[in-house]
Amino acid sequence: MKRIACLFTAYLCINISLYAQKSALDYLNNAPKPPVAPCECTKAIYDKYEFIMDSYCDKLIADMEDRERKAGKKDLSGNIEYENLMKIVINETQIPALKFYCLDNVCDEYPELLNEAERKTVTNDLQICTSLAQKRMDILLHRSSEKEKPEWIKEVDKAQEEYCCIMSIKYKTVLDEDYDILIRLMPSFKRMGEIEYSGSQAATDIPAINAVRAYLSQYALRYYCGNLKIK
Repeated sequence: MKRIACLFTAYLCINISLYAQKSALDYLNNAPKPPVAPCECTKAIYDKYEFIMDSYCDKLIADMEDRERKAGKKDLSGNIEYENLMKIVINETQIPALKFYCLDNVCDEYPELLNEAERKTVTNDLQICTSLAQKRMDILLHRSSEKEKPEWIKEVDKAQEEYCCIMSIKYKTVLDEDYDILIRLMPSFKRMGEIEYSGSQAATDIPAINAVRAYLSQYALRYYCGNLKIK
């Protein structure tokens, strides 16, 4: 009877442990959500959200390190399947990265993302904000005899609002595309884990969890990137 009780306790411990083991999708779906809409965010709200998201990503890193300690790493040299999977992942994930870079620099390489009229508008908004910020700095440092004008604040606020109304949607569009690519690549990440690790079934999820960490590590910034007040 005592032996049966011990076996039952061991069974429960094993199954509770397995149940508690989070998957990459668990981490992705339970990540902290943005507290406010992009254009309503203040620097203080953004800083707090970024800190919360960074702390969440630290948990993923700790989990991956724990899984790796309990597993063995295989020799990947000359493994054609792994190399092909890496190429697929790199080719797919670089698409959102290039689009984010384009938005950051208001480029014309993706007209379906940012058309000519929108580019002209946001470029003008950026010039207004930069110009007035420089004028205020020159006055503050006594490099200019010009006096600060009350209408400058209204002009900057209008430019920032216009910029955010256009750009926050663009950044969210690319974020959604990045998410879709991440989900589509989950089987590839899983297979990479199976090739790379041995001795622990949980370790096969490491590449997928790392991909989720990479996505979440820049999520706060990208979600609020249309808001010039947080920069």
